[in-house]
Amino acid sequence: MAKKKSLPKGSDGPLVMVVSTVGAIVAATLARKALTVGWKAVVGEPPPDDPKSRETDWVVALSWAVASGAAIGVARLIAERQVAGRVAATTKS
Repeated sequence: MAKKKSLPKGSDGPLVMVVSTVGAIVAATLARKALTVGWKAVVGEPPPDDPKSRETDWVVALSWAVASGAAIGVARLIAERQVAGRVAATTKS
């Protein structure tokens, strides 16, 4: 009889990976939408469509890159930690 392969320590399996990835994508999308609304409220104009364009001012491009990178990164982290916490809570019987 073949032995079942066990997952490496800290790995929660393919279903958790899929749920975590979907959650991170949704969180990143929501963060980007919220950031766009916030940018419009603070700056008074929409964020740059193409920050790498030569027509976009450097300060605007860099500000958008930093703000969007941080917001999306934090949103993904929160989503992934929530999934991991819920999985740990349900498997901790």
